[in-house]
Amino acid sequence: MERLVQARMMIAVTGLLMLASGTAAAQGTRYDGYWGSLGVGAGGRLVSEGGETEWTTGGTFSVRMGGVLSDRFLLGGEIVLWGRDENQVFVTRGNGTVSLLFFPLDRAGFFVKGGGGGVLVRAADVSSLPSQSAITRYGFGTTLGIGYDIPFAAGLSVTPNLDFMYQWLDDPDATDAALLSLTIGVTWH
Repeated sequence: MERLVQARMMIAVTGLLMLASGTAAAQGTRYDGYWGSLGVGAGGRLVSEGGETEWTTGGTFSVRMGGVLSDRFLLGGEIVLWGRDENQVFVTRGNGTVSLLFFPLDRAGFFVKGGGGGVLVRAADVSSLPSQSAITRYGFGTTLGIGYDIPFAAGLSVTPNLDFMYQWLDDPDATDAALLSLTIGVTWH
C-alpha cells in the first residue's frame, strides 16, 4: 500500500511540474554539446510465468548521458535500474541501452525516445551480510519512453520521465519481464 501511495505522489508531482512549466517551456530547451541526467523514482515489474501474471513495485534509478545530433535529436546511453527486497533477497533488473531522443516541438521540452541494448537481472541473498550469494543473468532489452525537460536554471532542467522496458533472457531459470519506471531527474545541458 505504501508503494502505491509513493507511485501516486510521483504521478501528482510530475503533473504539477508539467503544468507549472508554461513560462519555462516558452523559453525552450537548449542543448549544446554534451548532456547528462540523474533520476530517482518508482516503478513496477510485470512477470508472466506458468499462466500466472505478477505485478510488483519497487524503486528505480536512472543515469543518462550523451551528445547532441541536432536541435531535435539527442543520442545517448542510459542505465535504468529497478529493485526491491523480496524476503531478504534483493532483486535488481536493469536495462543498459543506446537511445535516441526526439523533440517533436520546436520550443517545448517534450521528448520521445527509444533504444536497445543489454539487460542485467540479479538476485542477491542479503540475509547473511557482509557475505552474500547472488545469481546474475544477462539478456537483450528495449526501452521506449517519454519525458519533459522543465528549465529551472541556466543549463539545468527538471525532467519527469516515463519508461517502458522489456527484457528477454535466454535462460530457462529466469523469466522475461516488462518494467515500468517513473523517475524525476535533474538534467544538465
